Amino acid sequence: MFPRAIKQVFETMNAKKDTHAFILTASAIEFYMCQCTDLLDDNKPCFIGREDHAPYGLKHFEIKNLQDAVNFMAKCRENRTTRATLMNQVIEGSGHQGSSRSHCAL
Repeated sequence: MFPRAIKQVFETMNAKKDTHAFILTASAIEFYMCQCTDLLDDNKPCFIGREDHAPYGLKHFEIKNLQDAVNFMAKCRENRTTRATLMNQVIEGSGHQGSSRSHCAL
């Protein structure tokens, strides 16, 4: 869903006369074992506000084109917590890291 959303955002931005008025950024949080961490900043802890439930302390990744979006998603996948399971083994050299052990919000 994320790649389609980014594509639509760029189509909308490019349809405007003044596309320089927009800056698109993204961040990524991993929720694992009752903690949240920043997937773009070496899994440093981040905090969720008590009243507004907004994440604080996140690094932002600027997305200027679709390739940047692909790079963003690759970085997120690389930093997620994964482990092998009986049904989802890690395959060395294939890039398959097993089963994700967390939830991720972009």
